[in-house]
Amino acid sequence: MSGLGAHLKGVQSENSGPEFQHAEGLRSAAVGGRLGQAPLPTGETEESGVFHLVDGLKVVKCELQILKLSNCKLGLELSCALAVLLIDNPRHLRELDVGMNDLGDRGVKMLMDKLKSTQIYKLELYCCQLTEKCCENMFRCLANIPSLRELNLSNNNLKDEGVKMLCKAFGVPVCQLEKLNLASCGFTSGGCRCLVGGCSFSPTFLKELDISRNHLGSGVVAFFLFLKTVRFSLETLRLSDCKMTELCCPELVEVLRSSLTVLKELDLSGNELGDSGVNTLCMGLTSTTCKLERLFLRCCGITVKGCSSLAVALKSSCSKITELGLMGNDTGEEGLRILSGIRDDPHYKLQTLEIND
Repeated sequence: MSGLGAHLKGVQSENSGPEFQHAEGLRSAAVGGRLGQAPLPTGETEESGVFHLVDGLKVVKCELQILKLSNCKLGLELSCALAVLLIDNPRHLRELDVGMNDLGDRGVKMLMDKLKSTQIYKLELYCCQLTEKCCENMFRCLANIPSLRELNLSNNNLKDEGVKMLCKAFGVPVCQLEKLNLASCGFTSGGCRCLVGGCSFSPTFLKELDISRNHLGSGVVAFFLFLKTVRFSLETLRLSDCKMTELCCPELVEVLRSSLTVLKELDLSGNELGDSGVNTLCMGLTSTTCKLERLFLRCCGITVKGCSSLAVALKSSCSKITELGLMGNDTGEEGLRILSGIRDDPHYKLQTLEIND
């Protein structure tokens, strides 16, 4: 295959150069077989422009691997057009980004029905006006596409019921999802407990989980109880702005101390942990079994007192922390002095420090 079919690997929405300023030009270039990569102007592509692009890609039957159309004013009708395009690329498409488009549950259903025949690896559906009604289709997608490893559903109102349906896929042997983003999905402690149940089916695959900006309440404690008792492959956990307090920290310490835990990155930013919570957390950082390398505590109500507790932990021979984020805390000049001194000392592992000047 020559021309586009031989060379086109990805189509991405971004600021474009003069040669491909409009999608009509993209179509002409595609049909003419002279397009290697095709950028689209972010947020400016009208529906007709994307239709031109889809038509051009269908004509040449290219082996499309990456398609990025975030914030391109896609709606229900264009979802159907994209679904048809997916039929022509069942073996080649590896990455699809249609985030920040008003696809809705019906539009995503059209895409999901066709994605089952692909070998897609990464799927981005953030800010797509989805509700819990789409999650049954997402479940079927996860249960029928063994190649899918990364799924981003953030900023959609899935709620507890949607998360519950989604988590059923974890019990299906075919599902081998490694990265899941459910930030700002409107679920609570009930949804968090469903995650625990789902992860218990297949605790060996999921490596990265983002459930930030959900009101998890006591559900996060249930999640910590699960993490400390089950051998789990989770390496990155993001829990920013989840209404956590210092009362959650004792269970989190047990997670960090557990020999079953392989957690390397933890984000607790935007939770009111305070100095008391940080002091408790440091007990886990000094454990010989703690593997944590990156810790983010931005906007957590920490003062110089909390910095002193962190300093003691960072100086411990057991500490593996190389990156620490503390922006947005009232750490003052003394806190800066204490922690920057540790960062600058080659005897300690801390290399990157984010803190207010």
